[in-house]
Amino acid sequence: MEAMSPLRHEWLDGAVKATAGGTPAHAAIAVNVTTQRSTELRGKRCRVFSADLRIRVRTTGLGPSADASVICGGVRGPPR
Repeated sequence: MEAMSPLRHEWLDGAVKATAGGTPAHAAIAVNVTTQRSTELRGKRCRVFSADLRIRVRTTGLGPSADASVICGGVRGPPR
């Protein structure tokens, strides 16, 4: 569904919710935050990912549509 939709969605409290589209100012802030975090984490075990990475928080079940994410440790692929 997500791949074919013009909208972005996230999974929250057992339901799929549409998220707001970004403004130019919002997109610029996301790039600035991602760049800053990447610089700060260079050489460390944590990595910064863009909004293209779909994430799921195992402890809460939340599947947010994040502008950026920082993951420390292993990254798993989609379930097969």
